[in-house]
Amino acid sequence: ERRRLAAAAEPTPEERAAAAAATATVDPSVLALLGDDVELIDTVAFVTVAFIGSEMTVGLLCRVTDGETPLQVVIGASPEGAVVLAGERMSELTVTCTIDCQREPLVQILRGDLEPLMALTSGQVMVDDLGQLMAWKCAFRFERSEFNAFLGERRRLAAAAEPTPEERAA
Repeated sequence: ERRRLAAAAEPTPEERAAAAAATATVDPSVLALLGDDVELIDTVAFVTVAFIGSEMTVGLLCRVTDGETPLQVVIGASPEGAVVLAGERMSELTVTCTIDCQREPLVQILRGDLEPLMALTSGQVMVDDLGQLMAWKCAFRFERSEFNAFLGERRRLAAAAEPTPEERAA
């Protein structure tokens, strides 16, 4: 039984390939905003992997109120794909819904640990348009097992890109 469950938990080659492709998809505007918050950068990078499609254009403005400086990013979904932008680039996306939350609930939602509706009903997230939030959520499959596969592949690729001690010494 354990072997069967372990085999079922293994990511497919397609999942690994999608995760690998997403390693370079974090927009520079987001990287500049998030600085050295590796956990949040990894979580935001997963958005393009979690995208499953959308027939409409929806944009979620996330206003994160942790720390001294509030963070704002827009997570957009359209028939062309998903993108996360920050700073001046946010105006490139149409915002259809705004959420206000702390950092941790946003991370939990994007990793698949917390359903957006549960976050809303528990008061962890405030939203201005529930219908648009649900339309946005339908464009993604945020599941923890897929996030874990993505993160493992992202870490493996980062380690493979590191120079060996011999290369550093040369």
